[in-house]
Amino acid sequence: MLLRLFVMAVLCQPANAQLYKSYQKHHLWSATLEIGGINPVLALNAEYSPFQVAGLFTTLRAGIGHTFTDYSINTFPHSVSVNILLNRKQTKCPIPIGEPNQWFLEVGAGGLVFNRPKDKQDYRYTPMLGVRWYQTAKYTLTRYFWKSQFTPLILGRLVPWGGIGMGVIL
Repeated sequence: MLLRLFVMAVLCQPANAQLYKSYQKHHLWSATLEIGGINPVLALNAEYSPFQVAGLFTTLRAGIGHTFTDYSINTFPHSVSVNILLNRKQTKCPIPIGEPNQWFLEVGAGGLVFNRPKDKQDYRYTPMLGVRWYQTAKYTLTRYFWKSQFTPLILGRLVPWGGIGMGVIL
């Protein structure tokens, strides 16, 4: 009886905790490649997730981008967001099968610094609303994710703009 309790506590509880929150990784860093979004064209970003609890985590993001125009050579996008789990399902031990697709609502705000712009507006800001999709496989933790964002403000005007990206957990 005592041996059975020990086996259940050692084997099932950590597996259940990891599978329930498979987006929470041992490493808090990820890298994303985005087209559109806060950066007008293309950006490579580093993301840090300092606060993670069941069903919720925050993301701090900073990166470097390019507009592929002569307006500004490089851009420096950054943002702060809160990600809320949309499909909450918990698997029971001893069957360690993770939720195959985890969807998150991403709400936040970000900005963009231009490197030597042709006009005087070297900083732009926007709120953002998006979706993250962490794909998991059975018996493994998440290694990559997709994201889509709607960033409606450009130069202080309401413009239908958005972006997509792919991230890799480091």
